[in-house]
Formats: sequence, C-alpha cells, structure tokens
Amino acid sequence: MDDTVMENSTCESNDHKEVMTFKGYEQKTFKNSSHIVGVFEVLQSLRKDKVLCDIRIEADDGIIIFGHKNILISAS
Repeated sequence: MDDTVMENSTCESNDHKEVMTFKGYEQKTFKNSSHIVGVFEVLQSLRKDKVLCDIRIEADDGIIIFGHKNILISAS
C-alpha cells in the first residue's frame, strides 16, 4: 500500500484556499537549464520596451536606462 498521506487544512485568512501537505514522499529536484535563459530574454524585452519598469538610472553622460528594481536588488 502507498505510504503517501495527504492532509488538507484551510488557511486561516481565507476559507476558500486549501493547504495541502504530503507525507511519506521522496524529494526530487528538476532542472531546466534553458528556463533561466528564457526568463532573462523576457525580462530584457520588458526592459527594452519600458514595460513594468519602476526605476530610471541616468548616467553622467546623460544616457537614461530603465529597469526593474527587483532585478537590481537581486544582483546586489
């Protein structure tokens, strides 16, 4: 018989959402090396089109670069 047990409990803040926990499972890690490339291509496209940009950086030579604060924060 399968040892996997699923327990459901409702979130305290919202009765319509359920939290599911699984017991008796083996953790597995999946890697998709092309995923990060695709993510950065989309982020670069958003930045070039000035979509969802929330920061503007002006260089000493007057060049203005638009960007995303979350990306800058994650790299600092």
